[in-house]
Amino acid sequence: MLNYIKSTVLAWLILLTGGFGLLGVAAQTVVDPHLVYELRCSGCHTQHARDFVHDHLINLDGEVIGRKSGREVGTFLEAGHGLLGSWQIEAIVAHFKVIQKSGSLFYKKCFSCHGRAVEFARKQLAIVDGKLIGRRSQRDIEAFLGKHGRLEPDEIAKMITTLKRQLEGAKK
Repeated sequence: MLNYIKSTVLAWLILLTGGFGLLGVAAQTVVDPHLVYELRCSGCHTQHARDFVHDHLINLDGEVIGRKSGREVGTFLEAGHGLLGSWQIEAIVAHFKVIQKSGSLFYKKCFSCHGRAVEFARKQLAIVDGKLIGRRSQRDIEAFLGKHGRLEPDEIAKMITTLKRQLEGAKK
C-alpha cells in the first residue's frame, strides 16, 4: 500500500509539473500507462483503457484510430487533446496498441476470478530472474498456467507477456 501511495504521489508530481526537470527524466524512463490513463483520461472517457480501446478505437494498418473521427490517436493527442506531454502520449498510444493486439485474452479467460490484470499482477505476482512467480507461493506462473485458467498451450506465452507488462509498466 505504501508503494502504491508513493507511486501515486510521484505520478501526480510528474503530471502536475508537465514532466520538467528531474521528474521529466524519471517519467521518460518508466511510465505507467495505466496511471496516466486513469489520472488524465478516465475523467472524460471510460474508467479503464481496455474498455475505451474496445469501444472507441480501431487498428488500421498498425495505427490506433478513433472509430468516429477517423483520426490517428497520437496525432489527435499531440494537437492538444488531454494536454498530455509527449512521453505520456507515447505511453498511452503504445498501451492502446498492446490492448488491441492482446485480443482481451486476460479479460476473456481470467477476469471473472482475478479482476483487472494490472491489479492482479501487481498484488499477486513478481518477476524474479526474468521469471514470473507468485508472490506468496513462489510458484513459476508459466508452469502453473499449463494446469490453470483454461488456457490453450499457445495462449500461455501471451498471458505471461501480458502479466509481465502489467508489472513492468512501459519501460523504454
